[in-house]
Amino acid sequence: HLLVQYGGHRQAAGFSLDYGKKEEFMKFAYNHASKVFTSTPGFDVNKDFGEPLEYNANEILVKEFNQWLHFAPYGMLNPHPVVSIKTEEEIDSTLMGSDKNHARINFKEIKDSTIEGVWFFHHGETEKIKGARAGDLRFHVEPHVNVFQGKTRYQLKIKKLEGDAP
Repeated sequence: HLLVQYGGHRQAAGFSLDYGKKEEFMKFAYNHASKVFTSTPGFDVNKDFGEPLEYNANEILVKEFNQWLHFAPYGMLNPHPVVSIKTEEEIDSTLMGSDKNHARINFKEIKDSTIEGVWFFHHGETEKIKGARAGDLRFHVEPHVNVFQGKTRYQLKIKKLEGDAP
């Protein structure tokens, strides 16, 4: 009764909502969710699905994306592959978004200009990148393909950063 439009499937939901009904919708959704969603026997959504695939930044090419994304679509029961990237060269970051809470990461070793690093909601962790020496940091990323305005970009979405800069 609160939705303007809705649709989806078992693994995804999409809907439109009148902004003025946002609070009412949130109360309804949280109340209803506690009745509908219970633990599913034998399935742990926090399960570790194994070690990330390890690559040096200079090994990452578009053909790797084709291999990594071969088993798409990804979701709850088919987790997205995670790639661990070690770099030997300097890394640049450029803040994005009106609140600067996202960043574009430039791995200088990746020579293909269609491959970029993106970090949504970095929570200030991009500061660790500044002054890092070769091998100080390891990025855990999810590979994605983004087609926007007819241009294909291969994105390494940063999920975790390991290590510390001096």
